[in-house]
Amino acid sequence: MIISELEKLKESGISHLLCVNYAYIETGKNLGFTLHGGFGLNICNSYSIEAAEKIGLSDITLSFELTLSQINRLDFKLPSGSIIYGRLPLMLLRNCPVRNEIGCKKCTSQLTDRTGHSFPVRCHNKAYVEILNSDILYMSDKYNELSKLDFGVILLDDENEAEIRQLLGDLSSQSYHIPDKKTRGLFYRGIE
Repeated sequence: MIISELEKLKESGISHLLCVNYAYIETGKNLGFTLHGGFGLNICNSYSIEAAEKIGLSDITLSFELTLSQINRLDFKLPSGSIIYGRLPLMLLRNCPVRNEIGCKKCTSQLTDRTGHSFPVRCHNKAYVEILNSDILYMSDKYNELSKLDFGVILLDDENEAEIRQLLGDLSSQSYHIPDKKTRGLFYRGIE
């Protein structure tokens, strides 16, 4: 099913494929797509960057578990980027915790933990569910610290047009409107 959908996209003129899972690399290569490595490939060292180049990826998005220090020590063989804005995924689940608790009709599209933090829940055709971080990763104002990178990735979720324009304006003018509920991810503290 996925292969036939990708074939239709290719026939319609789409020629690039973001591979967030290794399974998509071979499929995309067989269909003639230009392949881009997503954060789901968990590329986190110079060896994996070299391997990504050898298997035919044109660029990569590094694992968001890397610290700035680790990123700056990498030997880049490919154009490389990192997520600089967005709600990072925390979990992928087959069974939706919201559906199991209250059902799809009453879905609030979020879970609230015991501390009062709300985590967005995104259903993907009832095949799987993604739980996102309650806070937005915001590194746009720190992009100068990511100077070894070739690009920054922006993950949009439920932002409206005004918020998107503000974010893009921040990036172009370097006049930042930092969200109240932001995180710097693991860039400074690493995995604890």
